[in-house]
Amino acid sequence: MAILIQLRRATQSEWSSSNTVLDSGEVVIETDTRQVKVGNGSSAYNSLPYAFTPGDISNPFVPFF
Repeated sequence: MAILIQLRRATQSEWSSSNTVLDSGEVVIETDTRQVKVGNGSSAYNSLPYAFTPGDISNPFVPFF
């Protein structure tokens, strides 16, 4: 059985405008900047830090985005 994992994605402008509160552990992607944020269940999108910096060689997942 195949498993599909789909992440929510939108442009940075769309995320900032909606300023959604992300569920705890919810991962979202900015399609134009390729930045990633992870929700904590209580903070709005604009208050959350980015999960990591693109090009951060200490994070093995960066090249796949």
